[in-house]
Amino acid sequence: MKKDNLIFLFSLVTLSLLSLSFILQPLRVDVATDGQVYKQGYVITVTLKSNQELVDSAVTFSDARGRFYEVSGSEDGYAYRALLGIPCDSMTGEGFIDVNAIFISNQKYKSSIPVRSIMKNVSEEKLWENEFMMPVEGRISSGYGEIRGFRDSSVSGRHRGVDIAAYRGTGISMPNNGVVVLCEKFRGLGNTVLIDHGQGVYSVYMHLYKINVKVSDRLEKGDVIGTVGSTGQSTGPHLHWGVYVNGVSVNPLQWVVKEIL
Repeated sequence: MKKDNLIFLFSLVTLSLLSLSFILQPLRVDVATDGQVYKQGYVITVTLKSNQELVDSAVTFSDARGRFYEVSGSEDGYAYRALLGIPCDSMTGEGFIDVNAIFISNQKYKSSIPVRSIMKNVSEEKLWENEFMMPVEGRISSGYGEIRGFRDSSVSGRHRGVDIAAYRGTGISMPNNGVVVLCEKFRGLGNTVLIDHGQGVYSVYMHLYKINVKVSDRLEKGDVIGTVGSTGQSTGPHLHWGVYVNGVSVNPLQWVVKEIL
């Protein structure tokens, strides 16, 4: 029997899902293919239906890689399709398809644009004194300025802050004196608090589990802002802590090691 006449069998065995936010209703996903037996050179059609919107995906088979594209929606949600080609020299036997999908819940969130717009406001009074303190005890899991991509996405960028891994519910303290100017839940940032330290200096705290302050609260160094969580686009409990000077992201740790006058 010639090689190009040999059938190719495969099994769909791996489905990895990640939701970017708290889900108001259970995530439902149905993944299927258009057959179970293929020949070399054939195209595999993989379909995915879900009750939540897909924002990123990767589908792999042997050396082939693809992603899902939206097609006409199903009656109860979203429908997507991915195509995978079987190389003509593929080994025969049983193969495996891996599907990685990232969803966003149907919960309504505000845009993150107000964070940057608020930082354009510059108050005249200098509120911070001496060095800043670390807002939470934990391990720095991602440093300032690191180049980061999101899973299989081609989009990457610099990390504008530090991530501090800590147990969920760990208290987050004010690193220095300031006024609360924003307390909101955003899609990617999760529960977020923005602090004005005066004269164009702001600090931001993202992915909180609970927020214990409100807008206009004037806080002192050591006051509790909230607790560590994993809300928004987050793979585990941690605090994203950022510091901005006149809208420019700077390394927060610089403020801890010395006093910036």
